[in-house]
Amino acid sequence: MLTHTHRTPERKRLQLNKKIVEILRTVPYEKGFHFYTAHGNYTGETATSLDDFEKKIQLVPAGSVSFHLQRGDFQKWIEDTLGDSELAKRVSLIKLTLPAEDLRKELLAIVQTRIKALRLELPHHLRHTHS
Repeated sequence: MLTHTHRTPERKRLQLNKKIVEILRTVPYEKGFHFYTAHGNYTGETATSLDDFEKKIQLVPAGSVSFHLQRGDFQKWIEDTLGDSELAKRVSLIKLTLPAEDLRKELLAIVQTRIKALRLELPHHLRHTHS
């Protein structure tokens, strides 16, 4: 019985690591986030991972960031595809009344902070970065 209680923290840590790796993974292109500036107006940019998403929100027009935030698209993709409900919740707290460029800066700061926090939770050998 002692070994079971001793292993519980280890099991939880492994589950957490698995969850973080899942959040940071690259998804197939079809499941990526496709940036638009309006219905039917694709920017040509698609993010297939959280790292990629962080880069693309710096590249796409600020109007695309505003468009997707207003519709809740980022939050839905982050939660449903990447499985990060914590980040989705933080993104949903962004004040949509901000100017488009400020929305981009706010979103970028939140995403960068989350990526850094997730990586710090992982054991060193799993902290690979693509930046």
